[in-house]
Amino acid sequence: QAEDGIRDYKVTGVQTCALPICKSALARAFARSLPREVLRLEGRSFQRELVPFKALDGAIDALSRYLLSLSDAQVSGLLPRRAALLGQLFPVLARVPVIANAPHAVGMQGDLRARSVDALRELLARIGDRVPIVVLLDDVQWGDVDSARLLADLLAPPESVPLFVLMTRRPDDPDADTFMEIGRAHV
Repeated sequence: QAEDGIRDYKVTGVQTCALPICKSALARAFARSLPREVLRLEGRSFQRELVPFKALDGAIDALSRYLLSLSDAQVSGLLPRRAALLGQLFPVLARVPVIANAPHAVGMQGDLRARSVDALRELLARIGDRVPIVVLLDDVQWGDVDSARLLADLLAPPESVPLFVLMTRRPDDPDADTFMEIGRAHV
């Protein structure tokens, strides 16, 4: 039942609690309550962290660990056509041998970011065809514009990825709505 419910939703949010730690504890309790077969991609933004896609960094690390837990044959069956782009967008994914060894496209014109996002969308869609995916992003008030846009691109029709996304943010923070607004504007 939980699995069916997860597949029915695209984006959701958590009502914030009066205490900042409350929302994180609720989100973690939710994640722990999920069936084992659900792929949990959890990440957290930190105020002073300076990494690309910082709101999604931990979630992509979790995706890398998931792929590393599979056999090369299983990973190969999930990979998008332009798998090498995954390692360019998120270097941690290049730790996955099948991605690291994927052929690089030569002479491709156009927007590298758009093609990389398409590759990530295709990978997540293929995984989502096999197992439900929950993305938990904590403290998105410190998230970055690139993360918000990437998440919005993944969820945008007509080729939205089947994700259950749970985002938390601190109440009464002047930056709290920025990440959510960017996401809403692109979905």
